[in-house]
Amino acid sequence: MPSGQPSAELLFGSAVLPQLLDAVLNAPDKRFGWTDLTRALAGANRDSLYRALDRAVELGVIKREPKGRYGIYSANRDSALYRDLRALLRKLD
Repeated sequence: MPSGQPSAELLFGSAVLPQLLDAVLNAPDKRFGWTDLTRALAGANRDSLYRALDRAVELGVIKREPKGRYGIYSANRDSALYRDLRALLRKLD
């Protein structure tokens, strides 16, 4: 059994998803384009980021507004998971 701080990657099954959630959920008034997200998650694989976005949108914690090829993304503060995920990500940080 691992000791120390729990791993966000272990919990979320991805290294990119918790990074994405952390970036977007901690800036609830910001709207992110694809370029903004790739900068915020520098070094993340493009396909991994796209899959993480799809999962977060499907969960309802990130909203997608259609615009261009990728859209505009923002935190969904109306999601039942919003506050709990923010608190969980702070604990894992």
